[in-house]
Amino acid sequence: MHSSAWPRKASMIPAVMRNDPCLAARPQLRREMEAWWAGSLWDPRSPALGSGEFFGTDFTCSSSMRDVLATLRRSDGERLSRAVAQGDLQSTRSLRRSAGDATPALHLALEIGAAPETVDLLAAACDHLNVWLPEPVVVTWARASCRAALDLGCAKGAVARLDALLWAGADVNSVGRGSETALHIVARTLQLLLQESRRYAVQHLASVRHELQDTVSELRQLYHDLVARGADAGMLDREGLTAVERLSEMSCSELLAAKRRSYGTKRYREARWQAPRWAPLSLAILARGRAVGSRRGCRCRRFWRSWAERLGVEAPKVELATLQDAFGNELRGMRATDDIPSEEPIITVPANCALQVTTAGPCPGDFVAEEVWQKLPWWAQLAVLVLREVKQPRLAEWAATLPQSFEEIPLNWTNEELAWLEYPALLQQIEKQRQEIEAAFRDASASSLSFTEAEFLWAVQLVRSRAFSGPYEGRQAQDRAVQLAFIGVLLVLSIGTGFVTPENGVNGALAAAIAIPLTDFLVGQTSSLKRHVVCPVVDYLNHDGATISDIAYEYFGDAFVVRINGGFKEGEEVCINYGEQRSNDTLLQFYGFVERDNANDTYTMDILRHLDEEAAKERSLEVPLPAEG
Repeated sequence: MHSSAWPRKASMIPAVMRNDPCLAARPQLRREMEAWWAGSLWDPRSPALGSGEFFGTDFTCSSSMRDVLATLRRSDGERLSRAVAQGDLQSTRSLRRSAGDATPALHLALEIGAAPETVDLLAAACDHLNVWLPEPVVVTWARASCRAALDLGCAKGAVARLDALLWAGADVNSVGRGSETALHIVARTLQLLLQESRRYAVQHLASVRHELQDTVSELRQLYHDLVARGADAGMLDREGLTAVERLSEMSCSELLAAKRRSYGTKRYREARWQAPRWAPLSLAILARGRAVGSRRGCRCRRFWRSWAERLGVEAPKVELATLQDAFGNELRGMRATDDIPSEEPIITVPANCALQVTTAGPCPGDFVAEEVWQKLPWWAQLAVLVLREVKQPRLAEWAATLPQSFEEIPLNWTNEELAWLEYPALLQQIEKQRQEIEAAFRDASASSLSFTEAEFLWAVQLVRSRAFSGPYEGRQAQDRAVQLAFIGVLLVLSIGTGFVTPENGVNGALAAAIAIPLTDFLVGQTSSLKRHVVCPVVDYLNHDGATISDIAYEYFGDAFVVRINGGFKEGEEVCINYGEQRSNDTLLQFYGFVERDNANDTYTMDILRHLDEEAAKERSLEVPLPAEG
């Protein structure tokens, strides 16, 4: 009987890769790729880890890289992949538009641990983030991050790459081979390392054990980062196990103990990440479900634009991106997608979508008694309004992108951390601010809204780090509309009853109509009335003290418009100035950062106390004693 008579198993490798001569000449590589495409589980304990083949530890070496690239089509897609492999961001950007689907290049970028900026650029151009090409991108990210942690002892930039994928629309709960999610992969690798660490502890190999412990800490952090971004710990893999059940009881206890304050006291399998009672309101919104939003402020780039456009927000030349500040820290911000001329409107937000309070203005609702409302400072009024509005469906998707906590703001630091500042003047301001917030909470708690002190503190910090202010003309747009309608009714009645001639009636109506905006303008310029505003999308802009910016209320358009004097080039970060003459003291206290080379920086010291201390040092405390004998 001829061997061809026996049934042969069909190859799972795509034809374009299966027929490549380079792959045909490498049978070992071919077998590994067959197993991988067939859906076999990747196991960190596999001997293939040391083979240097395909998914081995030498994956990023030039020889293995050439093997993988040789299986790609000879097209712009290959050149795009080569640009990714070489870390050439400029070529990646230029080839992205002509290469068609960038999904293969994105998977390659994740495998080699490319810079987050490269992942961000490619993810924005992909339409197949959650399909098996060869797996969903979040699953590829998890496998690559675990390999990096095993090989290098760390997964540098892993969270930034994950955020870039989620911003672009990737599903954090997408399922890969073996019905595994990213959380399953991290949990399984974590359990393996914990077992290895205990084995080395028994053998008294302290140095190896310490290295493994560092890697364990990295993977624990990855686990928590996934959960915080909406990963479902209750999903089952092919073996019917959840991610938590992949861990031993001891490992599970150690994992939960590391983040007990953040995730409550229940186990994930019971709680499914329920927001704790004290959690900020945005956490509670996130925990309600994906219809509102998930992933700790990491909404999809397409999604933020879609809900913003539904609100009437216009931002045609900017996009959200993962950037770096002057100190090399990663942060979210706006980047120009095209050249922006000076004074061109960058972001326009309808006034009815903004949260605003005005000097001596009434409470925009009946949830706070008027006498209580007038006692509250503007930031407390706006904080209460934020707590009310983020629960409404209209702003729920924006609310899902808000920070869950403000750990970088000194108000949340421990006394020991504050002492490291060695700056009495700033410590006094922080203590004063804490007392003001406590007093405002006592007054605000008399409202009909139900919120905790922690939620109120969260809202206050949100307001102080995002609000801007400007002159207030004394009335809202709807008030002006009512007045104009009243003038129109009077005009019709006066002419209809013959009380005035049509000519005189029209002249009088025009004079009254012109007087309305003229009065508003004069009141706004001469009075001390102010409006304090938090605007969706505008709050995504970062600070640059050298920027000359203006966020103005457009009277006739009834909208807030952001303009910059000087403009931006394509690819540059778009920043605004949070306020003139903001010292680093102010920036640190209310925003949680300092600005390098801040021209407005100041240092406050009690000079009289300093002089008293210097004088005390020079005084002698010695008392002359009479000599005896």
